[in-house]
Amino acid sequence: MLETVNLELRTPAHLDLIIEPLTTEIARLVGASSVILHLIDGARQELFARVQHLPGVSEIRCPIGQGVAGTVAQEAAALASHRVPDGARHRLAGKQGWMAVPVFASPNHAREGSVVGVLEARCSEQHFADEDLNRLASLAVLVSEALADTQLDDSQAAPTRFNQIIGQSLPMKELYQAMERAARVQTSSLLVGEAGTGKALLARSIHASSEQRRGPWISLCSATLPTSLLEHSLFTKKTGAIAQARGGTLFIGHITRLSSDSQARLAACLFSGSLDDTRLLASTRVPLEQEVAAGRFHPALAKEFRDNTIFVPSLRERGADDLSRLVMHWMRSSANSWGRPVRGIEASAIEHLCSQNWSGGLRELQLVVERAVQCCSNSALALEDITQVPAEEKLDKESALIPSGLSLAEAEKSYILRTLVEHRQNRTRAAMALGIGRNTLVRKLREYKNA
Repeated sequence: MLETVNLELRTPAHLDLIIEPLTTEIARLVGASSVILHLIDGARQELFARVQHLPGVSEIRCPIGQGVAGTVAQEAAALASHRVPDGARHRLAGKQGWMAVPVFASPNHAREGSVVGVLEARCSEQHFADEDLNRLASLAVLVSEALADTQLDDSQAAPTRFNQIIGQSLPMKELYQAMERAARVQTSSLLVGEAGTGKALLARSIHASSEQRRGPWISLCSATLPTSLLEHSLFTKKTGAIAQARGGTLFIGHITRLSSDSQARLAACLFSGSLDDTRLLASTRVPLEQEVAAGRFHPALAKEFRDNTIFVPSLRERGADDLSRLVMHWMRSSANSWGRPVRGIEASAIEHLCSQNWSGGLRELQLVVERAVQCCSNSALALEDITQVPAEEKLDKESALIPSGLSLAEAEKSYILRTLVEHRQNRTRAAMALGIGRNTLVRKLREYKNA
């Protein structure tokens, strides 16, 4: 039960695709006729929820303080009743939307105690059984714990469309629209953006929001693998990435780093139909037209992405509001992970962060915020906490390369261990970046330890 709730809310998918299976599973577990997870829209002081079981209605909204869910959100206390109390019914499209039926509603709390949502269940029977009410109360706690590991619990505006992706600026809204279009079709798509803009996470989100989301996710980074190992990993029959990605998605990071032979072979696979049941996603820092003109990229392969290119904005293009949201999210996440007392940030510190260039992108900003939280012993980050962290400190790109001369097993081990270092030993995030399950990663680490 815990694993089901946590996995759904940690998926970097479109919000609708996360909440629908989650509420459906909870309804099945407790025998409810309907379960709704309401989320806080702080900008409008409303609760909102996606619904699939009401004909012609895709979303319902409820002012905080009104209706069952609104009352629970305001009072931060659970409600369980055999009948909906008078005056506490949803108004849906200007009409009374619910009949008086047994109801259970519980607030979902962030780690600092604020209400971030409401889990509401209704029963078509005469009443909920006591064991179902107890199970619902436990599930509400589990949902709160899982929400605390997403950005959904600390957004001051409506949560963004894709879990784990933060931003409400115009460039990000345009990016969300492009991602939604890419997720709806199976054609190949290319993400173009500067270093550190989160292209790999965006690609994973497209996969998780597509028809292929139940299929495998296979990820290769051309920049960190030697040419011979990359070709072996990509094209080997049965065990290569192309073979393993069938029915799912193959993501190739830094596709311009592929050798000319690999580019030609990949183009041949596309045109022969070998990838007809596989979605191909790729990323690059420079436009392919520029690489084709310089003779460094295969024209036929570039043509595959010509009509399906997604441009990823840099932090500079996204503006101060998005940067502030990112800072607040990483600050809260880091403070919770390390047990630090930090709960806010001074205006001067935010102003300083917004004035920086951040040529290292999201990774550089995240590194600075996390280290500032580690060093801070007060309840709010001050300017001196931020400035004592070297702003230009970045990952050593050369040290991330895997040396040549290693066996395939040795290269795999080196790549896995370096990915763990990059993600600060967080096995869940490292497994996601590697495109493997967390249990698979744990098993491999155990094998390395016992070798």
